[in-house]
Amino acid sequence: TTRCASTRPLRLHDGDRFPTFRNPGPRTESKLYSTLMWGLQDTMFTEHVKLLGKAGQVKHQKPEIAMHRFPYPEYNDDSKFDLISRLIAMFVVYSYLVFSPIYVRRVISEKSSRIRELMRMMGLTDWVYWIGTFASGFLVLAITLTISLVLFKIPVAPLAAVLLYSDFSLLLFICLIYATSAILFLLVFTVIFNSAVIGVIFSTVGWVISYSLPTTLLDPLGVDRYMSISRAAKLSTSLLPNSGLYWAFRLISFFEGQGIGAKWSNLGNEAVPADNVTLGLVVLMMLISVFLYALLLWYLDNVWPFQYGIPKHPLFFLQKSYWYTALEHDSEREGTIGGAEETGSDAVFEPPPQDARTTIALSHVTKKFRGSNKKAVDDLSLQIYDGQLTVLLGHNGAGKTTTMNMITGLFPPTRGRVHINSYDIQTQTKKARESFGLCPQHNVLFDELTVEEHLYFFYSLKESPDMSWKTHVNDVLASVDLAEKRSALAKDLSGGMKRKLSLGNSMIGGSRILILDEPTAGMDPQARRAVWTLLQNLRRSKTILLTTHYMEEADALGDRIAFVAHGRLQCCGSPLFLKKRYGTGYRMRIAKGSDCRLGAVTEKVTAAIPAAQLTSDIGHEAMFNLGFPPASDVIPLLKNLEEKKEHLGIASLGISVTTMEDVFIRVGELADVSIDTSGSSSSSHNGTDRIGGLVEDDEYPTFQRVTGLPLLAQQATALFRKRWNATKREYFLPILAIVIPVVLFFLYTSLDVQGAEETTIKKLVYDVGSYAGSTHGFLSNGSLLLGDVDFVAAMTEQKVDVKKGVEDPDDYLLEIARHSLADYNGRYLVGGET
Repeated sequence: TTRCASTRPLRLHDGDRFPTFRNPGPRTESKLYSTLMWGLQDTMFTEHVKLLGKAGQVKHQKPEIAMHRFPYPEYNDDSKFDLISRLIAMFVVYSYLVFSPIYVRRVISEKSSRIRELMRMMGLTDWVYWIGTFASGFLVLAITLTISLVLFKIPVAPLAAVLLYSDFSLLLFICLIYATSAILFLLVFTVIFNSAVIGVIFSTVGWVISYSLPTTLLDPLGVDRYMSISRAAKLSTSLLPNSGLYWAFRLISFFEGQGIGAKWSNLGNEAVPADNVTLGLVVLMMLISVFLYALLLWYLDNVWPFQYGIPKHPLFFLQKSYWYTALEHDSEREGTIGGAEETGSDAVFEPPPQDARTTIALSHVTKKFRGSNKKAVDDLSLQIYDGQLTVLLGHNGAGKTTTMNMITGLFPPTRGRVHINSYDIQTQTKKARESFGLCPQHNVLFDELTVEEHLYFFYSLKESPDMSWKTHVNDVLASVDLAEKRSALAKDLSGGMKRKLSLGNSMIGGSRILILDEPTAGMDPQARRAVWTLLQNLRRSKTILLTTHYMEEADALGDRIAFVAHGRLQCCGSPLFLKKRYGTGYRMRIAKGSDCRLGAVTEKVTAAIPAAQLTSDIGHEAMFNLGFPPASDVIPLLKNLEEKKEHLGIASLGISVTTMEDVFIRVGELADVSIDTSGSSSSSHNGTDRIGGLVEDDEYPTFQRVTGLPLLAQQATALFRKRWNATKREYFLPILAIVIPVVLFFLYTSLDVQGAEETTIKKLVYDVGSYAGSTHGFLSNGSLLLGDVDFVAAMTEQKVDVKKGVEDPDDYLLEIARHSLADYNGRYLVGGET
């Protein structure tokens, strides 16, 4: 073994059989080899022969040796472009470092704003959604990559281009595979994360790492380590899109450096002699990555529980029901959901009409969100009937919107079942949603679309004939009074008009079930009345479930009204039924004059209506509760009192009936009393009492104003405290901002140390047989001498094909080089002339 001191100016590449990257033309002659290495080899050879001679094995006779370089044909020197071809992958990856966050943010925002789930409710299938989302990103990459390849192929001078020799069709094929893999890679992040900020952070880190892994960890710039990288490492990292593109163009640059380029014909050939991968294998791994990312995207989208929608069982793909959609109703449960409304609760219900058909049925539904001990919905059972408008009422936070979200399949119930037309929303989601039309609580609109384009879009998602869309859209525009705004962008509409458009979106396509969450919120009284008229006309042909905070609206529209408080259903029935059950009936108010004879008034009232009672007598006003007498008793009483006003000392009188607001307050009070019994809401009542005490008893305190420097300090402290509170609730962002740079610092530091350790020169065995495959040589002389025969035998043993009897070595070698330059550079290694 011979070791030589190696410094960078005199570095002997004695560990490499070939330079990893080979420029066109002959390799530069190294004076170091001719002055040091060849003399060293000759001395070692001489001493070895002397040793053999002393042992009697050979007769020492040193031949005269002269070295001669192989000739090289004419070639095109475009080494500058060869360097650029090695960096194409880096240009592509970092150019799209701006595109990838924008794309990921848009897709995640579409999901987190519930736009995607609304489109699914309106009939959009998952595979159509993902194809459209994929195409929007793929086309951007594909078009720009195609333009880039065209520019790389255009010569800027005769025979001078970045990718001069490679087939354009092969390059385009590789780039399109990369674009497909890259977009699917980014889409996987959009499924995992619901926050656009977090999704952008992790997808950007993943994007950079997928390129840095081969370039920094395996094949760092400035360290010639390519030939020592294992085959498994190269192929496994090719499954990452940016890594695959890097390895592909690394091999393409090798082919370009040899002056032959990457072609379909040499996909299976080694770009560097003794390489352990081929371009074809890298492309194959990139194709496999496309399949793997598509499979992962499909699986996670179906089972990932931390997103909107009903997650499927982890082994859903083994269930027959997934591949063959059930056409039958859930007949096993159809018999059990009937009557669920009347069981399991002490609430008050009015029996439905005998011929009523149940459209929506909730059976003992409970919802408890992660991280909360409170049940948003608690054992709620309710039936909603066809041809009726059912109103869901309750205070803020009562569970109305949560109930509607479970009905629409936005998220699954913790317990219980929801059936739509006897289809289970959890197991038969697509069939259950077929007839849905949803107007969500918050407007889910596309700012870049007009009113008419919105309606056409949602119409197209339905199973409706395309030929009739204009007529249907015009009808809906007229119904919601937006005909004059048909060409206006959604972002330019007022709040009330946006609610009208959301209502129109729910109606489009002939939806049979309308789920309307506060549809008239933000509308002026005139617009609200117009919507009431519209819903009254629709309710006989559809099933409508509506929530509202307007008691007048519930009274005017509701066929049945269901009250929810603290997540529990308290009562359900027609407005008149609920008023009779919770109200006090008619109330008569009498303004007393100075000489009012209240006793005489009371006698006349009880004589006409025996059930009437004097409920209050405060100051100049008295209040009578008349109950629910027939009109034939009330009208004569009012006439009698009006005629004898002066005699009885009545200044004025009026009569009113129990309103839904009275029922709402009464039901809420009873629900609060029920909760107070279990001690669950004492804190809320204490707070209410305290507020009332402040208003009635406490004098508002006065404060001296803070000005000047103390005011600035107070404001700065408040601002800091506000930001600190926000940071505490999003603790992961500062953690990521600290952890990621630290991890990358230590990673790159360790790699730098590892690179320094690898400066030790590797051992090279001078053995022709160690080259990949068969190599070629020649012997130029008239006839084979005895020593020549031994030489040929030794070369043949080492898989060297020796051409004998070559007359002119230069002409022989140049002819081979012109025929196949790649073989000449890689396989014609040694020759001799005696």
